[in-house]
Amino acid sequence: MLSDWYYNTALNLQKTWFARGPSPIPDSGLINSAGRFDRGSLVPLTRVKDITLWDPRYTGSGETIKVKGLDTFAVLHYDAVDNPGSLGGSNPPDQIFNFTYEPTTDNANRWVINGTSYQPPSLPTLLNILTHTNATFGTNENTFTLKPNATVEILFHHDIKHPFHLHGHVFDVIQSVDGGPPNYKNPPRRDTVTAGLTLTGAPTRIRFRTDNPGPRFLHCHIDWDFEDGLAVVFAEDLSGIRNGSKAVRYNPEWDRPCDIYDKLSSDLR
Repeated sequence: MLSDWYYNTALNLQKTWFARGPSPIPDSGLINSAGRFDRGSLVPLTRVKDITLWDPRYTGSGETIKVKGLDTFAVLHYDAVDNPGSLGGSNPPDQIFNFTYEPTTDNANRWVINGTSYQPPSLPTLLNILTHTNATFGTNENTFTLKPNATVEILFHHDIKHPFHLHGHVFDVIQSVDGGPPNYKNPPRRDTVTAGLTLTGAPTRIRFRTDNPGPRFLHCHIDWDFEDGLAVVFAEDLSGIRNGSKAVRYNPEWDRPCDIYDKLSSDLR
């Protein structure tokens, strides 16, 4: 697994970013969570099939990275999909959402989806649903209610490509950003997809089934963009969250993070 690595802390980097500073740039990269930073301490080398890789530095696009002056390619292997085929085939979905995402034009380092930048509510979405039979959500919560056992289709509109991740589900990618006709026969199944307009100008399209009650984030998998509001929440099967075999039961352990947060100084909140 390839990932970015930052020498500074997320809190400090976020302060700079939210103050309209430059987008944080990784100091190095990691392979399977191991690597080296040129001003940091040594860590165990990463070994992949007896080939030692160290101090990886991203040098281009795609899956190519430079390691010791050589091109190394990340090869991904996927197992066969259970019950292949798009949900509902080529039939219309039960619910459909068109999401246009874009940066704001006020130089505030914010992103919006359909004109709204997500901001976390003071009362967490799950607790709102559990404590209010007719729960409502503020505009800035960017929260959409999903019916139970429904086929949901999402279309992503924008020419800037971003990786979007869905909590609580895997989904079928029936139209990928690479273009081509919709694939209803054997679409790839993922929990993260590169979203945006395809080479032919069509939106990226995904489908999933609402069989897992709960509030489910759909957000950009670039942390800085997520923090900047590039997210929505799906309130999936409100009645199923409160009752039924998959109902969410209150756990006193949920209060511990709140107590810890309340004790933080104001500059860390």
